[in-house]
Amino acid sequence: HVGWRGVVRDVTMLHEQSRELERLAHTDTLTGLANRHVLQSRAEQAAKALAQAPEATDEEALSPLSLYLLDLDNFKSVNDHFGHLVGDRLLQEVARRLQDCVDGSPHGGVLARLGGDEFALLVEQPMHAVEREALALSMLATLREPWTPEDLCIEVRASLGVSAWAG
Repeated sequence: HVGWRGVVRDVTMLHEQSRELERLAHTDTLTGLANRHVLQSRAEQAAKALAQAPEATDEEALSPLSLYLLDLDNFKSVNDHFGHLVGDRLLQEVARRLQDCVDGSPHGGVLARLGGDEFALLVEQPMHAVEREALALSMLATLREPWTPEDLCIEVRASLGVSAWAG
């Protein structure tokens, strides 16, 4: 007897489902940004690498790692007055504006939604204090223009804090 015997099975759907589960594990489903897990993992990796690296003696105070935390002011009132659907759409708009700002920055970074109305940006590129401040001001400025869906006009304000690696 000459020949072979076997079973053929199309696993395309299993591979697609696996990729989708991987994407969902690392993405905030509402905004499409990275999620808290991704940000925490990247921050831990970067801090570990910097802690093991020899100390640099840079007189111009370059920081190799910066973390921006942004929280929308009075977001609860948007949900209370206009409903959660409008609140979700506002979060998507904020995410889009912040991502455009990060994409336009020479330093880039990982922008993530931590949950609720909290966002974070991890920049793993050396930055001077002046550059960190300029990026922070740019992020706040991108939110200043009112968001005007349909017949609404919602002004977005945020609180922002920045921390830098001091090694």
